[in-house]
Amino acid sequence: MNYIQRGLLTLVGVFSLITHSMADSGDKPQYAVSKIDPELKKGKYSVVRVDEMELDVITPTKALFKTHYVITIFNKKAEDLAEHAFTYDNETVLSFAEARVYDQNGDLLDRIKAKDMKDEGTYRHTSLFDDNRRKVVDLKRTTYPYTVEFVEEKVLHSTMFLPSWVGFSDRKMGVESSIYKVTAPAGVLKYKQNEMAPEPVISKQEGKETYVWKLEQEEGIRKFEKRYPIAEQLPSVTLAANVFAMDGHQGDYTSWKTFGKWIWGLNKGQDVVPEELKYTIHSVTDTLQTSREKAKAVYEFVQQNTHYVNLSLGIGGFKPFSVEQVYRTGYGDCKALTNYTYSLLKEVGVPSVYTLVRAGRDANPIDTTFVASQFNHVILSVPLDKDTVFLECTSQDVPFGFIGGFTDDRDVLFITEEGGELGRTKRYTQEENVWSSKMEVLLDEEGVARSTYWLNATGMMYDNFYFMLGVKEREKQIKFINRLLEVKSMEIGEIEMEEERDVIPTFHLKTDFESRLMVEKSVGRFFITPNQVNALTSTPKKAKNRKNPFYQYNEDIEVDTVVWQLPEGYSLENKPADIQLKCPMGTFEATYNVEGSQLTYTRKLALQKGVYAPELYNEYVEFLRSVKKADREKVTFHKQEEDSPKKDL
Repeated sequence: MNYIQRGLLTLVGVFSLITHSMADSGDKPQYAVSKIDPELKKGKYSVVRVDEMELDVITPTKALFKTHYVITIFNKKAEDLAEHAFTYDNETVLSFAEARVYDQNGDLLDRIKAKDMKDEGTYRHTSLFDDNRRKVVDLKRTTYPYTVEFVEEKVLHSTMFLPSWVGFSDRKMGVESSIYKVTAPAGVLKYKQNEMAPEPVISKQEGKETYVWKLEQEEGIRKFEKRYPIAEQLPSVTLAANVFAMDGHQGDYTSWKTFGKWIWGLNKGQDVVPEELKYTIHSVTDTLQTSREKAKAVYEFVQQNTHYVNLSLGIGGFKPFSVEQVYRTGYGDCKALTNYTYSLLKEVGVPSVYTLVRAGRDANPIDTTFVASQFNHVILSVPLDKDTVFLECTSQDVPFGFIGGFTDDRDVLFITEEGGELGRTKRYTQEENVWSSKMEVLLDEEGVARSTYWLNATGMMYDNFYFMLGVKEREKQIKFINRLLEVKSMEIGEIEMEEERDVIPTFHLKTDFESRLMVEKSVGRFFITPNQVNALTSTPKKAKNRKNPFYQYNEDIEVDTVVWQLPEGYSLENKPADIQLKCPMGTFEATYNVEGSQLTYTRKLALQKGVYAPELYNEYVEFLRSVKKADREKVTFHKQEEDSPKKDL
């Protein structure tokens, strides 16, 4: 029997099993809520009755995938689970889809077939060109509990991304049964699983390997631990085929080098610069002396002449538009705009490297030991004499060489003609990420405060504010100031914002305002909360028996100075003691300096990025609570009584 015949027999066999399973389930009241173990549903919003996934990888261009999912919903907090989307695209044939809903007795209320479902683009609001589609069904009911069932069958013609498995997806979810069965030719498949997942049962027969992961009567997690990826707190398995296909292009996951060669092959020939564009870019750069100057000029040329759109059409999700296409249309996605910048730099003699990255603030790091496409974005690396500059080619606003929290400090894959090579993007240091503010407050006898506020924010702090530079509407600027400061009832005057566009950029803000509610006033006294510029307002709860490490994502320094000038005749009555706090995750200090009727308050908070042991978590929480308390301390000034004139006797 040849390979194609074996594949066809497997196809018939799997679909026969699916049909048999559906026929067996029929309309019987097998999903009555009374059949759920009372202990399993205690305190739960939902219970998964059946979660069956089956994947059969036949060839790099064909895999069969079926799912059968049944879940009982107990209240409105889980009603979103009654909605479902059956997805498909040019590489995925949705051959069967059906949804059912049952009452609490397990009696069938409704059945919806694929032809009756709403069909729509998956990313219709964010993509210009996109072949991702879905059939959507909503089975929500107002009478609880009820049970929903979703069944689907797919033929996958791309094996670049194989379906992953998560044993359960919510902390308020119980599971009666969750199974993932995967079959593939021997030596084709690899997998990784986290510590929460059960070990697979592996069997081998007739040149094939079968893996089965199974959970039964799983009560789930009572509570997710803060500052640790939720994905790592749920049982999960990720799969990859050593040899895969995408839109007829065969690729290789055996090493980062071979995967990088595949990406390089997709990009080959897309870097041809039209003659007219050559003339233009040389006119921009030929008078410049250094590679850094030329790279900056090219980057700013791209920013001024292109804009970003999302494109994910078949292999177009991985193969960039050509330079000519971007030049002609003026737009492209991250791949196209990065390739465009790469090609223009190459034309003017500046080497650069097309770079794959998993983007996103606080994104989970890639697993460098598991070779597969774990990336969702492309940036450009430009090696220079003294450093490597990373360029975010999709932004029309970000300064040259600044990538911010979207792609900083993480593993990446450099794509070269020789193949892929792991590297890492820039980590912005504490000294580069600085928030420095000053406020001067002039208080009159009536308690009216007239203030001027300055803020300078560099590095990652700049990343939090630069978007405001393009906001010209005064109402939005005022809303921004009101969110930024802790001052009540401000009447805001002038607002000035500008930036320094360096590799470590700076955001500058200056504003003045008046407020009658900055201080509390009683007869002859002012009660002042000195920190009304940058107070910590919330902290996490302490944990009992924490199991996982925790992440401190920020690495920065905040320095705030507030100078309070009180009316003449007022002097200090009491003030808090200066404070210094220290823990492995950071330091904090606050000082109160009084000279006559002037109070100068200074605050400094420095946080250290890192992954810390679970036994340090409560110490971290206590540190933050102490900071929060210190930020709310008050100072009291009272008015000195004038000496009464002496009476003659």
